[in-house]
Amino acid sequence: MTRPDSRDAGHLFGLGLKEMLADEITGDLRSTRDLAITLAQQMKRSVSLKLTSKGVKYGTITANADGTLDTSRVVGVDAEVVADRPQRQD
Repeated sequence: MTRPDSRDAGHLFGLGLKEMLADEITGDLRSTRDLAITLAQQMKRSVSLKLTSKGVKYGTITANADGTLDTSRVVGVDAEVVADRPQRQD
């Protein structure tokens, strides 16, 4: 069973395993992003948090008190903090 936003790689080998890893990393990074937003709004000031998952560093994300994000120091993933998923070769 795969998630609705997945690419539906069919097995836990090859692309399926890479897709699952990318999904886990994405979840970790989005949790950090959401925490930064929550903290910034509660503290009424900008908050920067390091983005890490599975021992890999993805830079820093900064959340502002108004809920906006500065992703200029995010590296290795896109601004939506989505880890690349493997491309299917059909």
